Amino acid sequence: MSLDIAVIQAALVALVLILAVVTCIHAMLNKPDPRGAALWIVICLLFPLGGVVLYLIFGINRINRRAQRRAAGELPLTRPAIPPPDAAISSALDYDSLIRTTRRVTALPLVADCQLHPLFNGDQAFPEMLAAIGRASNWIYLSSYIFDYRGVGGEFIDQLAAAQQRGVEVRVIIDGIGEWYDGGKTRRRLRKRGVNTRTFLPPRLLPPQLAINLRNHRKLLLVDGTIGFVGGMNIRPQHTQRPNKPLQIQDLAVKLHGPILEQLTQVAVDDWRYVTGEHWAPASPGQTITGNTFCRAIPDGPEQTLEKLLAVMLAAVARAHHSVRIMTPYFLPPRELDAMLRAAALSGVDVTVILPAKSDHSMVHWASLHRLPALIDAGINIYFQPPPFAHTKLLVIDDSYVQFGSANIDARSLGLNFELVVESFDAEFTRQMTDHIEQVLYRSWRIDSAFLRRSWWRRVRNAACWLFSPNL
Repeated sequence: MSLDIAVIQAALVALVLILAVVTCIHAMLNKPDPRGAALWIVICLLFPLGGVVLYLIFGINRINRRAQRRAAGELPLTRPAIPPPDAAISSALDYDSLIRTTRRVTALPLVADCQLHPLFNGDQAFPEMLAAIGRASNWIYLSSYIFDYRGVGGEFIDQLAAAQQRGVEVRVIIDGIGEWYDGGKTRRRLRKRGVNTRTFLPPRLLPPQLAINLRNHRKLLLVDGTIGFVGGMNIRPQHTQRPNKPLQIQDLAVKLHGPILEQLTQVAVDDWRYVTGEHWAPASPGQTITGNTFCRAIPDGPEQTLEKLLAVMLAAVARAHHSVRIMTPYFLPPRELDAMLRAAALSGVDVTVILPAKSDHSMVHWASLHRLPALIDAGINIYFQPPPFAHTKLLVIDDSYVQFGSANIDARSLGLNFELVVESFDAEFTRQMTDHIEQVLYRSWRIDSAFLRRSWWRRVRNAACWLFSPNL
């Protein structure tokens, strides 16, 4: 009997070791960052069973083939045709190399005659969004990482339900991890009131869906194909001023009109097909809007073979002549972007990065502090913005180019999440964003490298957190 137990134990140990070795090989073959691969290998070798389980949950970051087929509408995965270059646009904007790069990585055209209206914080954005939902006559699409039923979230639920009752076709997607913020109550309340609400990749045991990466981090509201809202703002009461409660999260949403809505609608159609398998064809109004802005959508996600957002960011920074301004809540740039920013600063470009002084994710914040001294020594200006927590994501190049949307500058946004960014070429909108950045800089403080090196134990803490940066 004891011999049988010993044999079983030996077999189990051998099985665990084989799984650990297989996991190490998978990490070597599939991880794009050698630091990330090495970290997983060390974890699996030191803790074979636990390492394998953690890797299954956190480490497998790419969409499987079945998901790819669904995302592509069950069609063969072929590279979409690249639109022909618009020489007139490139010449007029003097951004030929950047326009060419973005066109090739997105396979989407740069469209003219768009209108952009910035909306700061929920007190400006939410009333505009609710009013657009209230005027809807045909269809509504809403996607949010977090949709909290409390406070202003209840108003969104009421308006969406009212639209559904008057015959508007309403579709809502909430992320499977993001809905944990309110325990899934928003989804249940919307469904109870007849609103077609789906969850994006909810973690579950049966059928198995254990990965908690691959989140839909996009924030997108579209109404009738005539108006859209894009940004980094979740639907949460913390984005608004409330009685006896100050604003807790600063953020930006942008209201959009014009041809860019066709690209954003295609993002919505693709996401709905990915989540449900259904082919949705929303009606297009065919309206003519006259604006002054050139725009293009940059959707990105782990099912892509090319890291689109990173490629466009690199091209944008390389194009900068006199200034690069970045506002982001989480700053763990990949090595390519880190090197490009330092090279730009060393060449004389004014590179400024604005971060929150206090983050809602301490480990990410500490990891970012580890790299800041090297960036400061290269001539990059680092500013800390005082509370409330700054959740805005902005990239402003010179005086004519802006990127805004849902993506942070970290491994999760640039490699693991489904994100949505819009790029714009327009002097007036760039001026508005530059003015906003200047106002933020006025109340922020600049950090020097000596300040960050003042405490050895903090430096050790920051460096230890930075080791996990490929997986934060």
